[in-house]
Amino acid sequence: MKKITSLLLTFLSLSAVAQINVGPKEWVTVKNKEFDKEKLEELRATETIFVYQNSDKENLETFKKTLNEAWDYTPLKFVSYDEFVEGEWNEDEHSFFSINGLHKVKISSSGTVTEKTYLNLLLYMFDGGEKEVFARVNLFPTAETYRKASEFAEDDINELARYAYEESEFRNWNLAYLKNALQTIDKYISKGQNRWLFTSENTSEVKKLKKEVLYVTEEFLIETNRYNMKDSKPASKEELFSKYPYKIKVVTQKELDEMVVNAKEPIYYIQYIKANTDQFINVINGESGDIIYAEYTGMAHKLKSKDLKKLAKVISKA
Repeated sequence: MKKITSLLLTFLSLSAVAQINVGPKEWVTVKNKEFDKEKLEELRATETIFVYQNSDKENLETFKKTLNEAWDYTPLKFVSYDEFVEGEWNEDEHSFFSINGLHKVKISSSGTVTEKTYLNLLLYMFDGGEKEVFARVNLFPTAETYRKASEFAEDDINELARYAYEESEFRNWNLAYLKNALQTIDKYISKGQNRWLFTSENTSEVKKLKKEVLYVTEEFLIETNRYNMKDSKPASKEELFSKYPYKIKVVTQKELDEMVVNAKEPIYYIQYIKANTDQFINVINGESGDIIYAEYTGMAHKLKSKDLKKLAKVISKA
């Protein structure tokens, strides 16, 4: 029984982005290889330690109940960051859901250096001291969080880890999305299947948006200036939705959380994630967690009306 003595964020000079990737690689640029069935059984035999943020303490019992209901593959144990760092965890008994990250450094042929920082929620365990990855969920930091994380990535990893849990803010770290993300991962690994991070797809369920309301949150409307990495005033709803002819409604994140947590029938919402210049747009069934529409765009700087026009076109043809 080997104890794990150090569990901190890992920052590597590699290239990858994701919204939800289910597969046995942490940083992925090509399609996933298949899961090793023995590894999945080893994962199933563990207790999964979920490390929550300080901000989750206010409604911790609801947080635990919601994620426990979404996750069946292993028993979950919820711990704070301090408990995570100070705890004694064993390789053959524990797996983890915790915030990990990537600091990407790219040098062009002309010598120009470009640095980007990504943060994600990772499902993993250890085998002989080596990290075995099963899934990752890309997190969408606020502009302030992104700036500070980028600074820490170059300096003290320990301080960055503590900042990620105690002060950072993510636009998709909420009950609705975490519930649905865990549902998605649970379904795929239970079947031994993987999901590629760059997936662009839609299911037949998307046709329901011809009649059903599509919910978006107020956070969805906030833009981040690509030059100074600061959040700017919300985008014009009228302009953004001008090319989407179906029902759409803006709600607060709290309202959406309540709808998703208590859903007894399908409800649909957009989850928008921006990771540097990579853009992911998902339409999610909040009851089941199923992703009914997924669109990836590289080199995008903000959400535009043409993105919703593309969704509307898919709906019209469904």
